[in-house]
Amino acid sequence: MGINTDAAIKYAQAALNAARGGVVIDASDANGIYSYVFSIFAIGVGLVPEVGPLLAALSSLLGAVIFPSKKDPNALWNSLRKQIETLIGAKIQESQVKILQKKVEGFAANMKAFTRVYNDYEKITDAKEKAKQAETLRTLHTAFLAVLTAGIPEFQVEDYAVAALPLFAQAAGMHLTLLSDGIKHGEAWGWTKNYVKDNLQAEFDEHTVSSPKRIRAPHCRAKPSQREPSQQEALKESIATGEAAGWDAELLDTWRDALEFQSNATAPGNSTAGPGATLTYPAYVKKYYEKGRTLVKPYSSKGGEKGLEEALHAIALSDYDTTMIKNVLTPAEFWPYMAGKKMPESALRALDREIFSGPYGRYTNGATWDAKKQPPVTERGDNITAVKVRHYQDVDSLQVQYGGHWGHLFGDGKGGVEAQANLAFDEYIEAIDVAYGEKIGQLTFFSDKKKKHGPYGAGQHSHQKSTVKHEGFGLTSMVITNWEAHAPPGCEGVIFGFRPLLGAGP
Repeated sequence: MGINTDAAIKYAQAALNAARGGVVIDASDANGIYSYVFSIFAIGVGLVPEVGPLLAALSSLLGAVIFPSKKDPNALWNSLRKQIETLIGAKIQESQVKILQKKVEGFAANMKAFTRVYNDYEKITDAKEKAKQAETLRTLHTAFLAVLTAGIPEFQVEDYAVAALPLFAQAAGMHLTLLSDGIKHGEAWGWTKNYVKDNLQAEFDEHTVSSPKRIRAPHCRAKPSQREPSQQEALKESIATGEAAGWDAELLDTWRDALEFQSNATAPGNSTAGPGATLTYPAYVKKYYEKGRTLVKPYSSKGGEKGLEEALHAIALSDYDTTMIKNVLTPAEFWPYMAGKKMPESALRALDREIFSGPYGRYTNGATWDAKKQPPVTERGDNITAVKVRHYQDVDSLQVQYGGHWGHLFGDGKGGVEAQANLAFDEYIEAIDVAYGEKIGQLTFFSDKKKKHGPYGAGQHSHQKSTVKHEGFGLTSMVITNWEAHAPPGCEGVIFGFRPLLGAGP
């Protein structure tokens, strides 16, 4: 897999500007932040070289993306939760939602404070002043880690583990990025090498490295780790420092809550998280993503056409998989390598994983997933360079050219009239309008060059329309699920595949 480094640096630079108080990242839902988060993590694991100031505290860049200034800190988190709740047909209880929202607000307050102090630290040139600011930075870093450690178990309550999984991934990503920043820059901030190794690196490994000797995570152990007494003392010192300096009362309250959690976490019956919390963060994500697939409910429809029921279940699964791949599985691929380990080829391939939308229409032939099988991780093929459609009342056939080779001809190669959309070597299809029902009635393609190809087909036997688009992704495949020769003839279902544009590097 090749990374589009120019694009990644552009996204990360925008996050840096936002973190420094510049133009706010404008994203109304989680789909709008995918490329920013991908770019920040790609820098963190070394896939994007020589980026100067972007190698600094990546946690502040991440904070600028998931907590846009002047917006409700829960906005993106709520959009993720509601998507999954709809797909699995189960909602988190309102009382638990309020608990999660309060935790998110606490995360946002700590991120804001840490970012402000870090920005000031970066600007200081006088050695004595910089050392003094570094002390404040260490105080905030210690407290922020404690707040995250105390808050994350609320996102791991067994009854809500699937619905809360994208929210857990956001929190886990912050936790590991903050640890990674401390591991990489902690000595420059004034920590000893032993502290970085025995505390920050050890905590990072605990959440990312699987081991046959692994025991329960810190918040649900029967016995405290050797680090916990020193962590509590450090947090107490942070609180005392903040109180003496008159820091924000709401911020200090989050620290006091974290201290109370640390003090009570090992008491019998005080464990919030479910049994999955014994796992590393990547393993936890895998477990509850797979559990969630078994809970996905088929979409409903008043129609009773043959092949419709299976298609409605398949498209619900594809929507679930796509949401999880974007917001959970892809970030989790980065996590174990944020502290310096080299990313293996298997993880790199997974970063470029194809997501699917469909089937629109009927039948599931050609779908690479089902209720028991998630979509596979495959190598990226050649770009789409042309699309050939035969159409009249509806879509009679579809054929895609990948690179210089034409793919499979789906449908009737002699029906209707032929139209061909040719793409430039640096052009890709970013959106498709599809009309569907009894047949695929019409297709219209929109490229990143602001070109419109189509519409193809009159939509004679279709009654629904959808626009298919994934921000930060380009169309990489199309499959027709069924073609019927009997009147009315035509293609009866279509699946669209997309891959991340940031994975389209040299």
